[in-house]
Amino acid sequence: ANPWVVGVSTTSKTFSTDSGPVTIAYTNATLSGTPTLGTGYTGGIVGNTQNALLFSLSGASTTITISFSGQPGGSVSNVGFALYDVDNSEVATFTSNAGGPTNLASSLHNSADLGAGTITGDGAGAASTSADGNAYIYFNRDGITTVTINYTGSGAAVVLTDITFMGK
Repeated sequence: ANPWVVGVSTTSKTFSTDSGPVTIAYTNATLSGTPTLGTGYTGGIVGNTQNALLFSLSGASTTITISFSGQPGGSVSNVGFALYDVDNSEVATFTSNAGGPTNLASSLHNSADLGAGTITGDGAGAASTSADGNAYIYFNRDGITTVTINYTGSGAAVVLTDITFMGK
């Protein structure tokens, strides 16, 4: 299933959660097509059949924003998520309205710089079914309304999955 309708120039989509809506938006000038839900990138998890949101980049960078302002109280705390396929010469930088990430976990083909809020690929490529390009990002903070991911890497794909948070 596609969260975005192909051919429609919408750059955001609101998803329903148990506690309220979460909106994901992106800068569309650098994407090849629209984001799609799929199971092709497993993050190396055997038997992983959950949908993940795939962004295919055609340009140098894109910005992805996750908005929690529709949640009860207008914000959330303790946001975490996974980003698959951060490898090669790709760089992902993470911020939120409440400050930078409090924990970044890298894998074989990337490294983390918590002070800069970045995960950087090491020049080698990871297969779509491998955990070698995975990154895990955590914001153990209160009052989060938005999290922003600036992803740089020409001709790359990036997969957003496993978004978790605590409501008010």
